[in-house]
Amino acid sequence: MTTFNFNNITPQLTFLSAEMDKAITWFAKNPDYSDEGKRNHLKRVADQHGYTAAISKLRKAAAALPEAVAKEQAGEYAKVYPRAKDSTEALAAEMATQRYLQREDLTKTDGDNNNLAALQAVFKEMGPSPARTMLFEEMQARGITNAELMRGCEAEENPALRNAQHTANAAETTARLVNEQLDDLETSLQNPRMSTAGDTMKLDQIKNYLVNYFSDDMETDSHITFEKLRPAPAFNTPAPTE
Repeated sequence: MTTFNFNNITPQLTFLSAEMDKAITWFAKNPDYSDEGKRNHLKRVADQHGYTAAISKLRKAAAALPEAVAKEQAGEYAKVYPRAKDSTEALAAEMATQRYLQREDLTKTDGDNNNLAALQAVFKEMGPSPARTMLFEEMQARGITNAELMRGCEAEENPALRNAQHTANAAETTARLVNEQLDDLETSLQNPRMSTAGDTMKLDQIKNYLVNYFSDDMETDSHITFEKLRPAPAFNTPAPTE
């Protein structure tokens, strides 16, 4: 387990995109190379300047972000829905669950959430306990309640969950955008006729998501490090011959 600030993705991805774009555009516009020659030279530039390895590491970071968010939120949900620590607690929780399930005001629903007030009252009445965890899991399994109905209660009890769904969605979206940007770069290496590598608008979106949702260090199971990248060659000099 290590900590990582996912905002570090932004400068690495931005520099990588800009430098690869220089190389790709130069070869795309150079009539002295065949398509295969352009691809071979671009691969050499990407390998020698650390761009190939950087793409792999950025994909690893993108995959780690939703995982880190899910793990962090699981810890917060565990505070709201603790588990029984031993068989005695489990038995007590089961007995309490059976008692609550006998209440018609709690279990009767006609599809209009008419039992919502009763659900909210019981949620607060029981407090964070193995019994409440077991009861609400059982009611969800029976279709008496659902996760969406209880989000307000969960967030009131644990404010860290207030924007949990938005944060999870932001993590998935950020990971998708990072991978799309890297896909553009890799496609451009194979097809240097493309006019540009990557999308600066996409880079701005990635930066905004990371700044707004993931400004703090996060715990992750992935070991993520970024190497300092070398600038692209100075293509104002004569191009090497094939």
